[in-house]
Amino acid sequence: MRKSRWTSLALTIALVFSLAAAVPAAAAPARSTIVVEGQELHSRHRPMVVGGHTLVPFRATFAALGARVSWDGAGRSAVAVMPGGSTIRFPMDQAQATVDGRVVQLPISSRLSQGTSYVPTAFLSDVLGLQVRWDVERLIIETPPKSRFEYGIIVDLPNGRVGLTVKNISNQRAQVTFNSSQTHDFIIRQGSNKVWQASDGQAYLMLIMNETFNPGQARTYWTGLPQLAAGSYVVEAYFPGSQAAVARTTLNIPAPTPSRLTYGLLHDANNQRLGLMVYNGTGKDVTLTFPTSKTHDFVLRKNGVKVWQASDDQVYLQVVQQRQLRAGEHVVYWTDLPDLPGGTYAAEAYFAGNGAERRVASSDITIVRRDPLRYNISFQARSMLGNGPRLTLEIRNPVEDLTMPAQFGYRIVVKKATGPDAGQVMPGVGFGQSLGTFAGGATRYHYVTLHNLPTGTYLAEVQSNIEGSYRTVAATYFVMP
Repeated sequence: MRKSRWTSLALTIALVFSLAAAVPAAAAPARSTIVVEGQELHSRHRPMVVGGHTLVPFRATFAALGARVSWDGAGRSAVAVMPGGSTIRFPMDQAQATVDGRVVQLPISSRLSQGTSYVPTAFLSDVLGLQVRWDVERLIIETPPKSRFEYGIIVDLPNGRVGLTVKNISNQRAQVTFNSSQTHDFIIRQGSNKVWQASDGQAYLMLIMNETFNPGQARTYWTGLPQLAAGSYVVEAYFPGSQAAVARTTLNIPAPTPSRLTYGLLHDANNQRLGLMVYNGTGKDVTLTFPTSKTHDFVLRKNGVKVWQASDDQVYLQVVQQRQLRAGEHVVYWTDLPDLPGGTYAAEAYFAGNGAERRVASSDITIVRRDPLRYNISFQARSMLGNGPRLTLEIRNPVEDLTMPAQFGYRIVVKKATGPDAGQVMPGVGFGQSLGTFAGGATRYHYVTLHNLPTGTYLAEVQSNIEGSYRTVAATYFVMP
């Protein structure tokens, strides 16, 4: 018997729906790309959409965020160690992730597709606080344009307390909302084991509190330290708005009656300096003797290569000096850090007192560079003097005098904004140069003429690498008639 047209149509529809059900992931738009902090990823790294949720390739995305990425074959997990030190794990085919061992639920499972691990963008926005949005065929992942804070941990061993310093490093007032009377939290770990958390067993009032930070203002939130056995610990600090630690540092607890001095390496991120703490827990007064005017030294390494040593190019007096350190007393020797690209460094501290100079402490530190400059770019079809068309870049320095090494600067890039070549960089247009010395309160102007640019719609981006890698700090669309 011949099948009717309607029977054939019904079979066709059923087959289509059957095939659709067999495809778990829907691709994003065919030419979609991913842009992380202003940097467009390679075209082979494309997002996918599954059940209304967007997923991105793990390795390319987190590497662009500055993380160290790896694959745990035994646990079938993608692993990222963030610049701040937090470890994030995404087990495949599970709707959850872990941040420093704490479980975070996800709206959809991470997955493998053609040998590439994909993770939900919901984690980037909900946990890391990043802004994730679609711009036509581009998935934009970036730090949201709002007030930004800088965090640091202060360990006050003599008074048995630890403090979280929060500083508003933006040029606008910023408000922090606390959903209870708890303003912060600390966790102390030894190895992979949590040995103490400040909030454990505490009762907090369920009330909404707001605190306002003026530009440049800093506050320190203190908590008493518990009694800890002698050993080395890691202190993590938490603040509202982030499920990951906002800062971490090492804590060395000396034995109750040590037979020698103990040392600690401190990183003061707010003032960009390193400190060597020398603590006399011997139970008796100690006289420190230095054969020259040099008391200490610091070395920074990145990937095993030395990038800076405090004593390089320094001249020390050949004069013996002494210092009395009483029982229970400590002293901190500070040294300013140089201008360095952002990233994680291995820091070593050396002490020259009472014998040959020797390494006494080490720790990983994270350098976070903030760009203090303000950028604005605009398009003029024709100026009052008849010049044009051209781009005008205005750069303001609202802070103190700034001097940067030659490798730090800014550039203008012009791209096609529409059509099949959208995103293509126009050759021979724009410029780049080092920042050099920039006086506080000064303003610079740069002009880019566009006489030979074909008719069309374009995007001009200003990119700065003052924070360690190039990122877009200002942009404008314009139309060439």
